[in-house]
Amino acid sequence: MNKKGFTLVELLVTIVILAIIMLIAVPNIMNTIERNRQDTYIETAKRMITLAEYKYRSDTSIPEPGEDECVIFFLRMLDLDEENGPNGGTYDKDYSYVVMTKENDTFTYYATLFEAKEDNGTTSRTGVNLVSESELNEEGAGSKYVQSISALDQYYFYGYGNATYHFNGSSSTPTSTITLNGKDYHIAKTLY
Repeated sequence: MNKKGFTLVELLVTIVILAIIMLIAVPNIMNTIERNRQDTYIETAKRMITLAEYKYRSDTSIPEPGEDECVIFFLRMLDLDEENGPNGGTYDKDYSYVVMTKENDTFTYYATLFEAKEDNGTTSRTGVNLVSESELNEEGAGSKYVQSISALDQYYFYGYGNATYHFNGSSSTPTSTITLNGKDYHIAKTLY
């Protein structure tokens, strides 16, 4: 007898095998994509820190922070060549910044990087929230990635001439300090 096609059983077995492969492969692919998004935030935050270091070393008008002081570099003045984040939004230049502190003649940098995305009239922010350079360089730094950042999880900065005030979380009282790792730093200069 001459067979010219597949039997129903052969087709069903093939479909079952393909379904099993899909059940295994799709979650792995989705996890890889999500890790790559997290790594993109980490790498962009590292680039922001490098740009802030360069800006500080090349611009003599930026004061060196004293002990218990910090200098804040906003994203809009750091010349970051990319504007689009990994989730389809744009990096928020008003709320993304680098903080530079100095202790024992050593500079320490912290980065906050938000991607703002409009969806049905609502802005959501995703990114890295005030993470130190050493934490960004750790193995598995993607665990420092914050899925969604609410207004109460971040420092909001507002600049008025040469004075800068920020609101820490839910506090409505402006202050000129920022708290990093449990220590208060006076904001010596804010660069927009």
